Amino acid sequence: MRSKKAMINFLASVVELIIATVTSFIVPHYIIHAFGSSVNGLISSITQFLSYIALIESGIGAIGRTSLYKPLADGDTGMLSRNVKALDNFYKKVSYAFIGYMAVLAVLFPLLVNQEFSWGYTATMIVILAFSTFIQYYFGITSQTVIQADQRKSIPSLLQALTLLLNMIFTVVLIRMGASAHVVKIGSAVAFAIRPVVLYMYVAKHYSIDKKAVPNNDILKQRWDGLAQHIAYFIHKNTGIAVLTILTNVKEVSVYSVYMLAVAGCSKVVNVFSSSLEPAFGNMIAKGEKDTLRDRVWLCSTLTVQVAVVLFSTAVIIITPFIELYTRGVTDANYLRPAFGVVLLIAEAMYCIRMPYQSVVYAAGHFRQTRNGALGEAALNIVLSVILVHFFGLIGVAIGAFVSMVFRTSQYVWYYHVHLLGEREGLKKELKRIVVSLVEIAGIALFAALIPAAPSGSYMGWILGSLGVGVGCSAVVLLVSLVFYRKELRDLAGFMKRVLKRRK
Repeated sequence: MRSKKAMINFLASVVELIIATVTSFIVPHYIIHAFGSSVNGLISSITQFLSYIALIESGIGAIGRTSLYKPLADGDTGMLSRNVKALDNFYKKVSYAFIGYMAVLAVLFPLLVNQEFSWGYTATMIVILAFSTFIQYYFGITSQTVIQADQRKSIPSLLQALTLLLNMIFTVVLIRMGASAHVVKIGSAVAFAIRPVVLYMYVAKHYSIDKKAVPNNDILKQRWDGLAQHIAYFIHKNTGIAVLTILTNVKEVSVYSVYMLAVAGCSKVVNVFSSSLEPAFGNMIAKGEKDTLRDRVWLCSTLTVQVAVVLFSTAVIIITPFIELYTRGVTDANYLRPAFGVVLLIAEAMYCIRMPYQSVVYAAGHFRQTRNGALGEAALNIVLSVILVHFFGLIGVAIGAFVSMVFRTSQYVWYYHVHLLGEREGLKKELKRIVVSLVEIAGIALFAALIPAAPSGSYMGWILGSLGVGVGCSAVVLLVSLVFYRKELRDLAGFMKRVLKRRK
């Protein structure tokens, strides 16, 4: 049953990923061409600054999921109700605090960009963009936490896919009708408000949760340990835009956000594996299945590394033609920054490689034990980005991200093997994996030197060229895997066979 749920979650995540990737390219493209790079950069900056309210969560999201694994596995509705009540009360308070934060941001943020836009233009855009975030905290996050902890991540994934489609449709239709940027974003706010409300209604109908239960506030005590993890994640997602907004200008933010479209697309593909399996890891830990956990994490991490090598190597080869095609006709900013794209992709690849280990650490609830590493990652990212942006501009921000990712990934791998499993033998296998990955990358580099770049004359030409590059990179990785990862490939085939039998 657990494997079946993991597979369903994975397939739903793939659907969400495909739709998210398509819409993430279409929506900014229309906004840039309709309103210019400055408006696109402004929207990106406001969105990131609004997300800073997430720091108040203190990392309670991962802690909340961890607190629900055992009562869900045991069928303990009493404890489930108490834990859910505590989470719901907490997120309600966050939603109220968000209103105050939004008001302060609406007053002060326009001062950062007043040379580009009027105070009223920026302030009203902040209020519009804040609406869907408020609804998410008030209705959706607790419900989503319950569903994910119950290994039913497919439900919020499919709802998110539907939301993204609606947002794209509203955006394209409104822009073609000649609507202003504010009206377009009102349409987006309506689309994104649907998902949290539906999640709330689903949990109310399908889970026996006593809304009058006494909240178990003990689970919230760990939030200060989870805060470090949350800060590290938050800084990874937001440092680039924040540093560029404050130290450069919104046009540089627009350039950064366009490159992040390609980077985020690769990241979502890779992370779909580990994000689908975190609840399963939590279930294994709750039931004391250490051997199963060890085997599944190794298989997941191996698959993650192999997919990361394929996708990010492909992206390094095809990203410049894509940017050239995507921004054709846009002359108000220089979008062709090949070196920046390469460094940013490498940094995000390091982030993706760590995700299986991060997932199992979160599932085990080891937030306090790993918080120093999280704080170190956050400090490295901020300090290096602020310093290097003065010397190298966008590339400096990417270098700061890369160094912090290498540090944190190493810490997660070490902690998982030495402290969570209590075994050092796995570290030797990790070293072997590094060598194998370098062999794969060298093979891909040789392959790339022998083929023409993906053409940038048309989207169809670029897509066909990119598919050819992707197939070539996949072939190189598969050949190397057949030599070094034969056991893992057999295990993966066996796992898939068992899942398919259960579905029948």
